[in-house]
Amino acid sequence: MKLKRLNRGLLLGAVLLVGTVSFIVVQSVRFSKYKPDVETKVDEYIADMCQANIDSTSEGSVEPLEELVNEYWQSGGSENAFDYWCYTMGTTFEMLNDDYGDVYGKIESMNYYLSNVSISQYGQDCAKVTFDCSINCVYSGNPMIYDLGYHSCIDFSYKEELPSEDEKFEATIEYWDCGLILQLDGDEWKIINSCSGSWSSSESEVIEETSSEEVTADE
Repeated sequence: MKLKRLNRGLLLGAVLLVGTVSFIVVQSVRFSKYKPDVETKVDEYIADMCQANIDSTSEGSVEPLEELVNEYWQSGGSENAFDYWCYTMGTTFEMLNDDYGDVYGKIESMNYYLSNVSISQYGQDCAKVTFDCSINCVYSGNPMIYDLGYHSCIDFSYKEELPSEDEKFEATIEYWDCGLILQLDGDEWKIINSCSGSWSSSESEVIEETSSEEVTADE
């Protein structure tokens, strides 16, 4: 009698094990099909992020950045999704509304390059994307940019005077351990978290300087 109960227990355990393994395999195969879509979405987001920064400084409005977030993000993320603090949709909007009123200048171009991209399943319907990123930025004045972890474009706090809008600069910002978590919403991937582990920027290089007299003459 005890032997029969033991056999039944072993059989039930084996069935549960096979079922669990089968579920994991099916989920893994299913998720692997999504990886190209996830990578494309991340690439599109960063490209549009760069353009939204250009448009925002050109228009003197945070609206292009808010439209970017509304298009690519959805609520539901956690500030503890990574080993370090990260943004949710809500905290991203808070940051945009709080910090974009005291900056000046224009971003003329932003180009990016991604490397070390890794995509893994995160829960049942989410993808965790980690990567490094390099952004080259040409700008004037002292503009603020919205990026993967939210940092100012270039830190001029160590200088006695902030740069004039008559000067055009170029600098490169390097990001490491960037992270995005995307959630599948129907047939579309939406961002719920964004963060950057560490970053550094090259020394700003003046590539063009226009005097006030020249600006007046041109006008």
